[in-house]
This record gives sequence, structure tokens and C-alpha cells, in this order.
Amino acid sequence: MTVTVVRPADPLAEVLQDMRLSTTHYVRAELTAPWGLELPPTDLVTFHFVVAGRCWLSGQGESRWLGPGDLAVVPHGGTHRISDQPDRPVEQFEALRRKQLGRHSWLLRHGGGGMPALVLYGRAVLDQPDQPLAGQLPPLMVLSGQSAGAVAAAMAHEATQTTPGAETVVSRLADVLIVYAIRSWLRGAPSGGYLGALRDPHLGPVLARMHRDPGHAWSVATLAAAANLSRSTFAERFTATVGSTPMAYLTEIRMRLATTLLTDGLSPSQVAARTGYDSVAAFSRAYKRTTGISPAVTRRGEQS
Repeated sequence: MTVTVVRPADPLAEVLQDMRLSTTHYVRAELTAPWGLELPPTDLVTFHFVVAGRCWLSGQGESRWLGPGDLAVVPHGGTHRISDQPDRPVEQFEALRRKQLGRHSWLLRHGGGGMPALVLYGRAVLDQPDQPLAGQLPPLMVLSGQSAGAVAAAMAHEATQTTPGAETVVSRLADVLIVYAIRSWLRGAPSGGYLGALRDPHLGPVLARMHRDPGHAWSVATLAAAANLSRSTFAERFTATVGSTPMAYLTEIRMRLATTLLTDGLSPSQVAARTGYDSVAAFSRAYKRTTGISPAVTRRGEQS
């Protein structure tokens, strides 16, 4: 007998599942007081993980202490500062010399020889930066070491290792901690706009289904039925809350998935089948209309 297990619709979980992060590189900063660093703006997600000691973080409209195990995430890569004390003069991080440790990791030793601190500074790529949830994230998120628990402890341990594979482990743990930080923020975030849609008892489960199975032959009628609303009520409520029509939102999900699959090396015909299109031609038209480039260009990793 075959048993089918149906997962309950968890809108936040499904959307988080689509937020693929990959740490590109990190710097192990061995700092001694007095010290102060200014981090420049970037298009990437930036983070600081305090392994030992403490530091003062300021910028993005917030200032606070970070202690061992704490993680600070700057989702939109804005300018910010870290230092051993508030109001400490800062130096430009990019101007300081660093020693390469591995393919994607460096060592920075800096400061005046006083109280030590060990901080990991890194950058991560959000594979789908145009996802609605990404735009809702605040300028700064902080996850306490206590909240992160065993993952933070593992990160602190691996950050001091020089054994083979430590760089990869640190990068993957950083990705996990960033997702933890996003999840922690979501618990207390206001429920307006897109977040309101995720928490809506009618729209939330529908959004979860769309993210879980974007290749399904969805229509406004089937989505409205899943939401237990009339077509007109569903369409109006969805558009007003999410900010786009149901089918436009579905297309966005499909095209983000398509980009990921093409980048991973799948053929346009394989991607068309995975994203709900009956033909490669129909998929290619939709992809180029949405992204401005053809599937073949994305698959080759080129830019038009």
C-alpha cells in the first residue's frame, strides 16, 4: 500500500525555502583595541559573526553591542561600522591588508594591542534578490547567540580551525545562520503588505502551494477554490495585498525557478516541463518577456 504524506501548508516556510543563499567569501578579523572599521555598501548580503569578545555595531539606523555567538545581517548591503567602543574613529575596511587563507577566506589582524575580539565578516549572494520577501527585509537584523544555539557554537568552533574543509563548513553555517536571522525577524515583523498575505488565512495557504508546486496547471479559478473564496474576491484580495495579480505572481515564481534551473545546467525543455509550460517555445517567450534575455543566454551564463 502506498501512503501519501501531505505536508501542511506553511507559507513562511515555503517562501524561505525559495531564498537560496550562498556565502561568497569571509574574513576572519583578529582585532585588538582600540579598533574601528567602516564597511562599504555592496549589492550583496553582508554579515558579522562574533566568535569571541564583543563589538559595537552602528549604522542602518541602529546601534548596539554584539557579543559571542551573535550574528548581525545587513540584507541590503548598506554602509555600517563596527568598533571596540562607541564613537571610536574608524578606518576603511577595504584599505586594510589581508592575508589569504583559502580560496574564499582571508585573515585580517588589526588594532592597537589591547582587548581582543574575533569577528567573521562575510558576504553572501541571495540567488533571487527580486523575491518579494527579500524586499521586505529590514536594513539590519541581529540574531543572538542564544537563539542560534548549537549552530552558533559550531560556527564559533569552525571559525578557529585550519583543517581541510573548514572554509566550506563556515560558509554553509553562515548561510544557515542568515536564514535563522530572517526567520527570527519574521516572527515579530508587522503584517502589512506581502507579509500580511503570507499570514492571511485564505491567501497564505495558496501562496504556499504556488511556491511548493509552481509547475502545476494553476488558474485563477483553481487558486480561488484553494483559498475558499470566489474568483472575484480572491483576485481583488490577492492583488491588493501581494501587489500583483495571481497569475503575474505565479509567472514570477516560475521565472525565478527557471533561472535557477538553467544556471544549474538543465535544458530549456527540461525547465519548461518543470515550470508548467507545454512547449519550449511558450516557455522561452515567457522567460524573455519577464527577464529580457533568452533561456539559452542564462544557461550559458552570459549577459545580453
